[in-house]
Amino acid sequence: MTMQYPPFQDMPWALWLDDIRNPSVYFDALGYTMIEEVKDLPVLWARDVEQAVYFVKSFGTPQFMCLDHDLGVPAYSNTPEKSTKFLGWLANYVNLVKPIPYRTHSDNPEGCKSVVAFLESWYKSSLLPGNEHAYQALKNEEEE
Repeated sequence: MTMQYPPFQDMPWALWLDDIRNPSVYFDALGYTMIEEVKDLPVLWARDVEQAVYFVKSFGTPQFMCLDHDLGVPAYSNTPEKSTKFLGWLANYVNLVKPIPYRTHSDNPEGCKSVVAFLESWYKSSLLPGNEHAYQALKNEEEE
């Protein structure tokens, strides 16, 4: 895994959203290097929602997302953050043409369910009529 910054907007990259786990340590341990869509992408580590938003605004939509649920209390706030806050922002920011592949790695099982439920709902509701096959194709690939 390479920790680097894409040099320009819309270069393929993967988002690692986690306040504690360093992707250079956990990426291999959690099996992400075995996932075809992400294994050769540069990975950007966002420790909070603000950093994740910055990366998307700077480099475009990630081609893969590695998501923790509980992001702790960032330095700029007194309130704990959740990755669903970032996903809510992302859903309003991008014009989604196809679902963004993702995995969750939270220690919080209910938090994982919350992230998956949000993404599944967003993907189903944002695909244009006639593009439902893109969502179903992604689901079929995940089941194989």
